[in-house]
Amino acid sequence: MTDVSVVVNLHREGRLATPALRSAARAAAAAPDLACEILAVLDRGDAATERALAACGVAVRVEACDFGDPALGRNFGVQRARGRFVAFLDGDDLMGENWLGVAAAAIQAREGRDVIAHPRLNYVFGRNTEPVAWVHPDMETDAPDLTLLAAANFWTSASFARADLYRRFPFPANALEAGLGHEDWAFNLATARAGVLHIAPEGTAHFIRRKERGGRLAQSEAARLLPNFAIPTRD
Repeated sequence: MTDVSVVVNLHREGRLATPALRSAARAAAAAPDLACEILAVLDRGDAATERALAACGVAVRVEACDFGDPALGRNFGVQRARGRFVAFLDGDDLMGENWLGVAAAAIQAREGRDVIAHPRLNYVFGRNTEPVAWVHPDMETDAPDLTLLAAANFWTSASFARADLYRRFPFPANALEAGLGHEDWAFNLATARAGVLHIAPEGTAHFIRRKERGGRLAQSEAARLLPNFAIPTRD
């Protein structure tokens, strides 16, 4: 039985996919009590990214799709996941080594509740980018004002939860032409409104590579996109 599926969403990251996949493998190795798989979701991938997958030196199960949308790619990964839990990692970011073990333990300690875990510390880095660090709020210890979540996103897409929760709250498709994006923001808002507990365990970190251009976040900010607040849920 697989405990955790690390869903790595890939597109055209090329050689940058290699350190992302290896960071996931290190995190899996650091949690020996968990049976982990690394599932690479390749959405309209290019040849350079396919070569990186083949040469990364990590045991990876690859599932290809043709959405051109990270939201639908995440949902696809959840459907293909074999684990009881799913951890998301974007294809050019880096996962903290202790993340899988700490997140799984934190959620299991809250048995009977719907819980989503996020890394406590986020460190943004990149070429010609000033490094930035910020802390994710924890609904138990920080008591953030959830009314503000409609105005600004509290948590990134690097989340960890039971697979069935992601199936009940699928990410809404991005529709740039209609001014809708930020699928992780929409997901966070919908789940928080539904009473899901968002936690950020101490001592965990995630490393976010900021692209100079061409990244989905940069495109969304440039287009002034809003999240799709009408995210559906499934019983």
